[in-house]
Amino acid sequence: MLPHERLSYYRNWLRHARKRQDSFCEAHCSLELASLLAQQGDFDEAVQMSMRAHELSVELRHPMMATHSAGLLGGIYQARGKFDAAITNYITAIDYARRAENREILAIWLANAAMVLQSLGDGHNALDFADESLEHAEPTGNALVNARAHFAKALVLYSYIGAGKALRDGQEAAHLSRATEDRNTLSNSLVLLGSIFYIRGEIQTAYHHFDEASSVAAHTGDVATLGQALHGKISALRGLGQLKKAMEILAEALKVAKENKLSELEGLIFAELGKIFAQRHQVQKATYSFSLSMAVAIRLRSPHLLGLNLVLKGSLALRSGELGEAEQLFQQALKPLQQIDNQPGIMNCLLELAHVEECRGNDEEAKEHCTDALRHAIDSGSKSGQSVCMVTLGFLKLQRGEPTEAEEWFEQARDLLRDVDFPQVHAIYLRRDGERALLLGDFDTARTRFEDHLDLVRRRGIRCDTPLGTGFLGLTALEEGVPEEAISRLTRAVELCEKAEEAIMALFWGGHLGRALADAGDVAAGMRRIWQALESAQKTQNEQIRPQWLLATGRLHRQGGDLDFARTRLLQALSAARTLQRPYLEAKILEEQARVDLQAKDRTLAKKRLQQCLQIRSEIKDRRLEKTMELLHRLDL
Repeated sequence: MLPHERLSYYRNWLRHARKRQDSFCEAHCSLELASLLAQQGDFDEAVQMSMRAHELSVELRHPMMATHSAGLLGGIYQARGKFDAAITNYITAIDYARRAENREILAIWLANAAMVLQSLGDGHNALDFADESLEHAEPTGNALVNARAHFAKALVLYSYIGAGKALRDGQEAAHLSRATEDRNTLSNSLVLLGSIFYIRGEIQTAYHHFDEASSVAAHTGDVATLGQALHGKISALRGLGQLKKAMEILAEALKVAKENKLSELEGLIFAELGKIFAQRHQVQKATYSFSLSMAVAIRLRSPHLLGLNLVLKGSLALRSGELGEAEQLFQQALKPLQQIDNQPGIMNCLLELAHVEECRGNDEEAKEHCTDALRHAIDSGSKSGQSVCMVTLGFLKLQRGEPTEAEEWFEQARDLLRDVDFPQVHAIYLRRDGERALLLGDFDTARTRFEDHLDLVRRRGIRCDTPLGTGFLGLTALEEGVPEEAISRLTRAVELCEKAEEAIMALFWGGHLGRALADAGDVAAGMRRIWQALESAQKTQNEQIRPQWLLATGRLHRQGGDLDFARTRLLQALSAARTLQRPYLEAKILEEQARVDLQAKDRTLAKKRLQQCLQIRSEIKDRRLEKTMELLHRLDL
């Protein structure tokens, strides 16, 4: 019998039951009609029928019919996002299921209630309900009921405990629902498993789960789950650098969202579109897409969407060098993310705050944020998040002259990356390891790491990182004393930033370009660029980079013969480096001060400064140590 035929059949029986004043038959027909109407999306009439069925079943003292009608009402309200009404009806259904002593029905209502409580942000009670659901489901031996219970447990664990803890229950739910051909639970389980593997950094595996979920959901006509699966596929493809294919899926997902009025999905799709544009280094388009997503978040009052977009907009501001704006956006994002206990979101937000404080030279604050982010990464089972936190903590250690501790952090991050196929995370590691080698004076390793980084971001379509890879290769050439290569690479980095309208980062790489130009003999052009970079650093409160520009201007004044001004600038640079506790930079400044002293014929003071430089470089394992020893040896001769 077709659905419309069944609907007509039960409507006729309902009329006859009312004529005969047969309450039991009326309750039964109302319940069947409510179920059919809900399946067809006619929720208003379905609610009326469910309420009438429940009213009659209570009068008849029929617990089985009462539990079914209350549970159906709970399901209707849950589907419509009215979670308070849903949990009220599920609790009623649970009560009547206990009276009926039906463990299968009880397990299903407990599982559904757990998922509603999870949506309401009540993780503690959600976990209790999920645990009790499994307790009742397992003795029944009913695979379909057990699949539902395992899925509820996995969903709650994923949301509140961590992806790693949810994996086993999620896989069991998928296995059981596949065996029973319960396609609704299967598609939901596959989406959840895709999300778990995505957080773990196993992006290819995540994509396969999302892909299968979208096929199953399309077959069952479950548009909500289809939308989630398509969103997952977009995220995975973006993570894998397959941006063209991601855009094709995005168009399909946006159509599903608009046609079925899935507003939250629409907001998530706009956010994904913004991420793709940001990855392509199309900042204006990314900003516009995030604005569209933010408008949906505000309209729906969705803390998840709101927090997500604030973090994304903050990341754009940070990449552009706008530290104040970035910090404000990240601080605003924390509240909605913490409200729903979104572990991955909180982790990303805290990590970005750590980077803001790192730029400002506030190592303790950066370390505190990064340590908190690492805790959330561990709790959520995010290996990719853990590795990024570890390399950040390692670099913070290195800057303060603790290379052994830094190496330990980098080794742990490297070990985790063996199980991660997230190109962007590998790119971060390669860049940070290149920066580490550059700071230590290991230019060959630095060049290799930055070349690998640039090759990876180009292959994977992560264009937003191209200026970083290009710029750091230019900086390596500059440190190696190859100004021609440095000028070529740094000019390209500046052009890429200017094209993306990232003015502050253009000035940053422009400052290093100024150093290269000065080394090649164009002192006037070099000084102009370095002054612009210094003013930008002071304006944006980027204390991390300011002493480097003071050192650069001091060096240029020495080369121009203005030793008094050179001494002033170098003294300012030394004071800033010591305040920030940057021994690698302090050693560089002492060496430059020694050159000023030598130019002023003060060999005694020059020797004293070089001895200080030698001691620092020896303690921090700086490979420039040999160069300092050669300078001292020449003085002794």
